[in-house]
Amino acid sequence: MTDNGLLLIDSALNEFRMERDTQQKERRLEDKEEQKRLNDLMIIENRFAPVKQKFLDKIFQWRDGFIKTDEFRGIYNIKTFSHLDIFGGRWGHKIPYCRNYGCWSRLNLERDGSLIYLAGYKYMGTSDRFDLEKDIEIFSPVYVKELCVHIKSGKVYSFIAEEIKRFSQFC
Repeated sequence: MTDNGLLLIDSALNEFRMERDTQQKERRLEDKEEQKRLNDLMIIENRFAPVKQKFLDKIFQWRDGFIKTDEFRGIYNIKTFSHLDIFGGRWGHKIPYCRNYGCWSRLNLERDGSLIYLAGYKYMGTSDRFDLEKDIEIFSPVYVKELCVHIKSGKVYSFIAEEIKRFSQFC
């Protein structure tokens, strides 16, 4: 082997080590930032945890009233509807729930009055499915609060109306 060849290899190894060290430092910094973000999320989650049940009670109270309406029955009298989306957004069952890397969720109000939560990734099908009433312990208090605000503000009705309009394109 020539000295020139060994120098080339030595130079390449040094570049490799420098690049590896830089990437490791970046990963450590990203991990530190992610840990801080998760700690901040947990502070928020813990702040809303004591009132989570109050928000759930309001959600179930709205549901119980809405499923008695002619509008609800009218939606399900149309064969096009197998489910009714009432809320959508980021994940509400896992932290970190707001990184927005293609994570989505929907909350459906089923014909029988069940509130079914579906979650998945962009371009993929549903990966998780839960009944809000039976699986309340897994849901983020922040997500439950956002759902409650969505209902209380009346945005839920706009959301439902948009779903009806969207489905009307397929008739």
